[in-house]
Amino acid sequence: MSAAHGLRRYETLVVFHPDMAETGLGAMLESIKSGIAASGGTEVEVSEWGMRELAYPIKKQTRGFFEVFYYCGTGETVRELERSLRLNDAVLRVISARRGEGDFRATHGGEQGREAGGGRPEHGDAMTELEEDGQASETE
Repeated sequence: MSAAHGLRRYETLVVFHPDMAETGLGAMLESIKSGIAASGGTEVEVSEWGMRELAYPIKKQTRGFFEVFYYCGTGETVRELERSLRLNDAVLRVISARRGEGDFRATHGGEQGREAGGGRPEHGDAMTELEEDGQASETE
C-alpha cells in the first residue's frame, strides 16, 4: 500500500463500550469505514484488539472493546472522523496519530504487524539488540 499524493497515513484507536462487542459492532465498523472514505480517506484497514481492561475508568466503565483504523487522509479526514465518533454514546475514547511512511502491516501492532516485525518488542529485546550491536556495556 502506498499513500496517495497529498494524503498522509493515520491511525485512530477507538475504545467502544463493552456492550458493543455483542450488539452490532460490525455495522458500526462499516459505517466508520464509509465515513472515512466519504471524507477523502483511502486504504482503510481495521485491526481488532478485542476486549481489554482499561487503566482507569472511563464513563464508569473498566473494560472496553478496542479497534484500530489505519488509513490515508488529510487533517480534515481525521477531524471529521473524531467529531463523528465523539458524538456516538457507544464510544468511550478516540485517539488519532499520524504514522510514518512505512507499510501499515509493518507498523501496526496487529498479528500481521508482529509477524513483519512491527508492534512493541517483548521485555528485554531492546537490551539484547543493544548487546548484539556492541552498544551496551556493563557498569562496575
